[in-house]
Amino acid sequence: MRPEAESNPARRVQMLWLALGTYGVLLVINLASRLVDDLSFLDLRVTETVLACVGLITFALTARWNALPVLRAFALPENLGLRRVGIIVLGMAAGLVAANLLDLAFPTSDATTMVAYRAEGSTLAMALLDMSVIAPLFEEVAFRGIVLGALLGPLSRSGALWTSSLMFATLHLTPLTFVHHTVLGLTCGYARLETRSIILPILIHATYNAIVVTMAW
Repeated sequence: MRPEAESNPARRVQMLWLALGTYGVLLVINLASRLVDDLSFLDLRVTETVLACVGLITFALTARWNALPVLRAFALPENLGLRRVGIIVLGMAAGLVAANLLDLAFPTSDATTMVAYRAEGSTLAMALLDMSVIAPLFEEVAFRGIVLGALLGPLSRSGALWTSSLMFATLHLTPLTFVHHTVLGLTCGYARLETRSIILPILIHATYNAIVVTMAW
């Protein structure tokens, strides 16, 4: 069953504010972290872990109260056929190709971040922990869980998918990575809507980031 837009006008406004509020809070936190010059990767790791915990609690409560459309908390994916798997793999491949093409032409944030990790004495394992475990969990719960779920109220299915994906891309504050972050957002959002599970988008995001980190290391 595919989600339908919320018919109650007041409810639609509430859900729109939930999506915008979540995005606004994350944007402020991201901007603040960029302004602090001496913030270490350990500080960022702790911050993202706390945010992930807050997001998980919020996600669990909204699912329990049925506050967002089609939320099934952490239920296993359903309706995952070969066609959907093919679309997801194609989306991941398109994002990786875009990321590598940009990396060849410009020094992207992915490459410079790995340089910063090595300069701080971090290992590949620590970079993978941050980028392929903590970040996907936090970002998917926030965007494919809360933001996408809330946007399904005031917007159509495709509108919610595109809007949440563009919000996800702009949150990273790196214009050169906008394209492949948008593609990643669309891929994870598609998986979320088609399978009605947050687990698959987390796994997609984790796998994608692991490939990017390993290649950039």
